[in-house]
Amino acid sequence: MEPLLLLLVCILLLGSMGTAWWQWSRSRRFEERLDEFSALTLVPDRLQALSRSLEDLDPPQLRAELDALRRALERIEDLAAVPPGATSKVAGVERSRQVRALVGRYLRDDGCRSVNILDPEEELEGDELEVRVECLRDGLRVLGTVKVSGNNVESTDLDSSYTMFP
Repeated sequence: MEPLLLLLVCILLLGSMGTAWWQWSRSRRFEERLDEFSALTLVPDRLQALSRSLEDLDPPQLRAELDALRRALERIEDLAAVPPGATSKVAGVERSRQVRALVGRYLRDDGCRSVNILDPEEELEGDELEVRVECLRDGLRVLGTVKVSGNNVESTDLDSSYTMFP
């Protein structure tokens, strides 16, 4: 009976050693896979740095700077299209393009943005014009007309368009 008991103990001992080896190899593979995620240990520090830099931003100041850049770019576009004081005979620029640049520049200087001239190109050829415009002023949609005489803006008639009343 002792040899049978000894054989049983040996089988149990071999089985437990095999199970221990299997658990050890499995845990080693798991640790190797976890090492692949070691780069993620820096994420909390990076997130904190990002949140600090976002807290340092001043949204109203950033918006004001972006608006100033947009206005400067619009003026540069106008000046590139038609320099101030240029006549169509001297510069070789079509009258319609000259009128568009003149009206756009005048309205932007008056505080409007997103200026859109509603008249077609053919109606912008004369010296005495009444140009229909649409633009935004202080966040409100503005419709109206601009009277142009030669290379000067004579007058404007702009009305805010309220589409909804509370």
